Amino acid sequence: MVGPLFQSKNHDPAGRRIMGKENSLLLFYEKREHFADLVNGWIFGGESVISPQSLEKMDRRTVQRESRGGEVTNRYKDIVQRVDAAAIRVVIGTELQSYIDYLAPIRSMDYDLVAYREQIKEIREEHKEKKDLKRDEFLTDFGKNDKLTPVITLFLYMGDRKWDAAEDLHALLKWDRIPAKMRPFIENYRTHVLDVYHTTDRRLLEFPGDMGYMFLYLKHQKDKNALKAILEKYSAFRDLAWDVYETLAEYTDTPELLRLQKEKGGGKANMCEGLREWLADTRDEGKAIGYQLKVISMVCRKYEKGKSAELIAEEVEEPLETIQKICGIVSKYAPTYDVDRIYEELQGNVPCVIQ
Repeated sequence: MVGPLFQSKNHDPAGRRIMGKENSLLLFYEKREHFADLVNGWIFGGESVISPQSLEKMDRRTVQRESRGGEVTNRYKDIVQRVDAAAIRVVIGTELQSYIDYLAPIRSMDYDLVAYREQIKEIREEHKEKKDLKRDEFLTDFGKNDKLTPVITLFLYMGDRKWDAAEDLHALLKWDRIPAKMRPFIENYRTHVLDVYHTTDRRLLEFPGDMGYMFLYLKHQKDKNALKAILEKYSAFRDLAWDVYETLAEYTDTPELLRLQKEKGGGKANMCEGLREWLADTRDEGKAIGYQLKVISMVCRKYEKGKSAELIAEEVEEPLETIQKICGIVSKYAPTYDVDRIYEELQGNVPCVIQ
C-alpha cells in the first residue's frame, strides 16, 4: 500500500504550514550568533571580530515623511543589528534578495540616508530636551561634536541567476555629455552583494560555524551528484546545528527532511542521513505516482468502452469509492483523456488510497 494519493506541497506530513523561504532565513539570521557569523564571514573573511554579545537587535521599520505635509511611509529592512565595539557603533542592515535589483545602488543609498535621518532626529530630540545648543548649533539642532553611527547595507542574494546589476551609482549614470572636470564632483555610492549561488565554494567555506556548509548546500541543492559529493566530503554535515538543518529543510521546501531526521543529542542533526532517507522516500513516491497514473489510464480506457464504475473497480482491483471519484473527473474530459491533468485535478479530492 502506498501513502495518500494527493498531498499539498505547502504542508509537511504532520500538517504544519511551511513558512516562506525568505521568512525561514530571516528568522535564522535574526539570531545574534548567526548574524555575527554572517557579518564575520562576509566582511572579515571568517575572522571572529564581531561577537553575538556585541549585537543589539533594532526595529526593522523606519518611518519617513516624503515631504512637509506629505504622506508618512514605512520602509522595512529585513534584519537590522547594532554593533558596539571599541566605541565604534555600526548599524548593519541585511537586505535579503531573491531577485536582481537593477536599482540596488539607489536603494542602498536611500536606506542608508533614511537610517542617518533617524539618528539625526534622535540627536535633535536630545538637544531640545537638554537645551544645550547655542548659535549655529541651535539653528541646526546638531552640535559640532555630535557624530552619527556608520551604516552598512548588505544585499544577501539567493537567486539562481547571476547578479549582474550595477555595482555602484556611477554605473547607472549617463557620462557621455559630462565634462571630465565635472566628474570628480559627482559622488559615487557602492553596493555590497553576496551572490551565494555564484560564489566559489572556497569563499563560502570562509563563513564560520555551520554557515559556510549551509551556503554550500543551498548553492548545490539542485545538482544531486554535486550535493552527494559535498555531503560525503565534509563531515560537518553529519553534525549540523538543528536550527541550521531546519532552515535548510524549510528554504529548500523539503519538509520530509524534518520528518525523517530526529533531533540529536545537543541539538545536532545529520544532514547526510536525512537526505539519504528523503531520496529513498522520493524514489518510492515516484514509483507510487507512476502506479497511480497507470490506474487512471486504465480507468480512462475502460470508461471509454462504456464500463460501469463497479465493473472497473472489480477489474482493476481498487476500492469502488476511488474509482467513482476518478470516473467523475474522467467524464468531464471525454472523449479526450489527459491522464496527467486528471491526476492533478484529483489532488486532495480522493480520501482513500490506491493499493
